[in-house]
Amino acid sequence: MKFLSKEEAYLFYNKYAKTISFSITRSSGHKVMNSSTMQQRTFTCSRQGHRREDKREETFTYSRPETRCGCDARMKISLREGIYYVYEFEASHNHNLANGIMAQYLRSQRKVTEAQIANAEVAKLVGISNKATIDLMSKEAGGSENLGFTPQDIKTVCTQREQ
Repeated sequence: MKFLSKEEAYLFYNKYAKTISFSITRSSGHKVMNSSTMQQRTFTCSRQGHRREDKREETFTYSRPETRCGCDARMKISLREGIYYVYEFEASHNHNLANGIMAQYLRSQRKVTEAQIANAEVAKLVGISNKATIDLMSKEAGGSENLGFTPQDIKTVCTQREQ
């Protein structure tokens, strides 16, 4: 397969991941020397690798649960003559995948809609805080789990629009 940009490759792999019901992340990449152009990029299952040992863990009473399990599912692309080509693809996972209906809640699949952004911008104009806006959207959707995004997602989108 070939793609005109690394973003197009990411969108393709993310769409594929949604149909299979897993989340992806951008992993390693290599840039062309003295340039910002990405020569190679790896997109992986979000459960790839293992967490490094936290030396501070002894001093904390709570640590986040481990979500990574060394999954090898990935797609690697390489830039040749202005086009990104897939040069390695591994489809197998070593863990259970999400249920089909739950795929929309996986991190790489969550999307803030234009209508939700418009609501947040109107609320901001009239002086309602981001937290109150998200609380209102949660009530309209029947709970925060039905929003399809996290509160941080909407803050990020709204901040990007201001710039």
